[in-house]
Amino acid sequence: MKTTNEIKKWLKENLGVTVKGNTSAGRAHWQSFYVPCDRLPNPHVLQYSLPEFPPEFRKLCIRTVYPTSPTLHTQTSAGNIEKYRLAMHPAEWELVMTNWQLRNAFHQ
Repeated sequence: MKTTNEIKKWLKENLGVTVKGNTSAGRAHWQSFYVPCDRLPNPHVLQYSLPEFPPEFRKLCIRTVYPTSPTLHTQTSAGNIEKYRLAMHPAEWELVMTNWQLRNAFHQ
């Protein structure tokens, strides 16, 4: 299992996304990461100056988390996979990170 800091570093180096994150204390040990939003005078408006998680990366996350749901595979958001927030189990993070690196090595 990768630590929160290892995943944060990987996301910055491989996707250029600066995130905050945590690992839940529950039995499932969800690892959740989010892009912090800007502080604005109106707390009901969310605005981001930092980049979002790339759509192709989110699609890979969806294919990993929901392998038997082809209708979701064309979407860029589903369940805990969102534009500015991702949450997955440790084994899913490991698989996604490995597959992303393999995919990029193949396309270079």
